[in-house]
Amino acid sequence: MSSKINKRTFKLDPFIPEKRAEVGAADRSRAGLALIALGVACWPVTPLVGMLTYSAAVTLYLAYVGFAGGLSGILLWPAVILHMILTALLIRALISDEEIKT
Repeated sequence: MSSKINKRTFKLDPFIPEKRAEVGAADRSRAGLALIALGVACWPVTPLVGMLTYSAAVTLYLAYVGFAGGLSGILLWPAVILHMILTALLIRALISDEEIKT
């Protein structure tokens, strides 16, 4: 009888609120970063600054999550690399945009 209870407990493991809270915290952090970047994008400067803010913040956040040992997965480090490339491209676009204006 106890083996049946253990199997049921194991199947319900993902539904325990503590485990869902870890995943939800990461989503809330990314949503907060997106709201900050949206606020920066609404300033009277170029929208590239908002996109750069979001991309750089998400790059740092995902790298922090990977190094701190929090949430990890098979696509975490490719996402960090992708956001690093995107950040570099946005910096280049912002610099070339400023050079064109001057």
